[in-house]
Amino acid sequence: IDRRKNMFKTAMGEYIAAEKIENVYSKAAAANQIWVYGNSFKSFVVAVVVPDALWLVPILKEKGLWKDQGLTPATKEYNAKFRTVCEQNYDAVKEIVVQNIKQVERESDLKRFEMVKDYHVECEVDAMLQGFTMQNNCLTPTFKLKRPQLLNKYRDVVKELYKEHNEPAKQDEHW
Repeated sequence: IDRRKNMFKTAMGEYIAAEKIENVYSKAAAANQIWVYGNSFKSFVVAVVVPDALWLVPILKEKGLWKDQGLTPATKEYNAKFRTVCEQNYDAVKEIVVQNIKQVERESDLKRFEMVKDYHVECEVDAMLQGFTMQNNCLTPTFKLKRPQLLNKYRDVVKELYKEHNEPAKQDEHW
């Protein structure tokens, strides 16, 4: 049993503990931070993932997408370049990150309805290489996810993920 705030029911009637799923997916080397979302109007869950820059950059270099300029990780210049490279090569970055996460998913004991169907990769990171921070009001001082604030920030992204899988938002749905 998980905290009530961290649970939701899907349209299929299955109760899902988001924190349990996030803990499984956070074992992936690619995932620095992850937020899983679902609601009672949708039949599957989606997620926003902040990739681990220190894990991802060497892979981007290997693929020729990151030209090394001797930048020190977690500096403003490094973070700006990380964001630019990720946004310009979003599909490739998403594929690399999701592939690593799916590997962890296969080794997990998640039920089919708990598995994340689609992801959004957050490319903007701070000095600690995190996308969800106290400064952008996505984390509490004890580093727990602020789910309502995350939903407010990523509402349009989440709606788009559902729309891509033939479950667009309807007028009477509560987001």
